[in-house]
Amino acid sequence: MKRNKKLIALIKECKGKIMKFRDLPSTAKSAIAHYMSIDGEAWKFPEYLKNHRSENTGLYIRKHLGFYTKLYGNKKFGLVNIPTEQLLAFFCNGVYSC
Repeated sequence: MKRNKKLIALIKECKGKIMKFRDLPSTAKSAIAHYMSIDGEAWKFPEYLKNHRSENTGLYIRKHLGFYTKLYGNKKFGLVNIPTEQLLAFFCNGVYSC
């Protein structure tokens, strides 16, 4: 419970917010699209890219973000940009051990 309160405080401090997929930065969209369509297999994978499921998949996803934005643009996701130093401090200073 203590850990959750500290994490919530860190997210608030770093101005975490809820955004529609279409409004996320392209780096966040790429990561979510890869996770949801490749790793999690929860989202559709474009038919025209079916033959490109390889080490280049990330590149193809980034080039075709419009496909995902059209289908999932209104889905909401949380976004927070936590500086590396703060993230390390959270995980290494008594909350978790490094």
